[in-house]
Parts: sequence; structure tokens; C-alpha cells
Amino acid sequence: MEQSSQAKPESQLKLPPQIVNQGCKNTIEIVVETAEFKKPFNYFIVVQLDGNEEKRRTRVSAPSATPTFEDNKFSLPLQSYDLVIHQALIFSAYIVVDSSDNVNKDGTGQAKLLGENILELAPLTGPLTNITNSPIKQRIELYRRKDDKNAIVGKLNIQL
Repeated sequence: MEQSSQAKPESQLKLPPQIVNQGCKNTIEIVVETAEFKKPFNYFIVVQLDGNEEKRRTRVSAPSATPTFEDNKFSLPLQSYDLVIHQALIFSAYIVVDSSDNVNKDGTGQAKLLGENILELAPLTGPLTNITNSPIKQRIELYRRKDDKNAIVGKLNIQL
């Protein structure tokens, strides 16, 4: 009996989804679902991938301690990667220091950084590149450096 020396087509190979999808996903989608802060103010959220100067931001919320944001879904380009995504998402919350009457119609105003945090993507590479494309929910605590300590100033629930 003669054995075939031809390689199996890629569709017949049984590879883990992280490898099958490798190189296919060159963007990451982020949705800011909910936010919690201590006081009701006008807030907006900025998301950035490290190694990329491009930033995405929500529109300024109405005054609330649990604001909802318009324009809360972002797509950011990932750097090419092999088996692990070696990038991080940087989340920053800003408070609009103008009164809500002074917030411009385009959702901008004078803003001050309230807090931030970094989400490393390396531990999430498997779920992010899984063929089922299931959403990944994360809770991000936002910190502000106060003296020698980090104070939690807000929390975000996001979906990747």
C-alpha cells in the first residue's frame, strides 16, 4: 500500500484556534459598556493601544456617577504578532471641568485626567484569537496617583 506524501490542506489540519486564526486578526474592538464614578460629573473615556499614537474617545457624558457614553465602540489596529499579542490597552477617564452648560455641542470641553489603567493583552491572546469570536468581558479599575498610593477613582466594564 502506497502512502501519499502530499500535505493535508489547511482546512483538514487540527490546529488550536489561536494558531489557526494567527495573523487574521489585525484589529481589536473595544466597547465601553458601563462606568462608575464617585460623583456625578461630565466624563469621557480615552482608549489607546501602546505603540500606537492613535487614540479613540467617547463623547462627553451627561452629568452622572454612572454615565453612559455615545460613540463607545472602537476598533484599533494591532501590531503584527506571532503567538502572543505583546500590546496593552490604555484606558483613561477624564472629567470635564466646565459646567455642563459650557460643554460644546460636539461633546468637547476643558478636561482633566481623572484616572487611568493598563490592560495587558498577552494573557488574553487565546480568547481574543479564538475561532468562536466570543466576547471577552473585563472590569477595569481606574487609578489616580495620590501621594505614594493609588486611589481608585472609577471602574469601567468593557467588552473586547
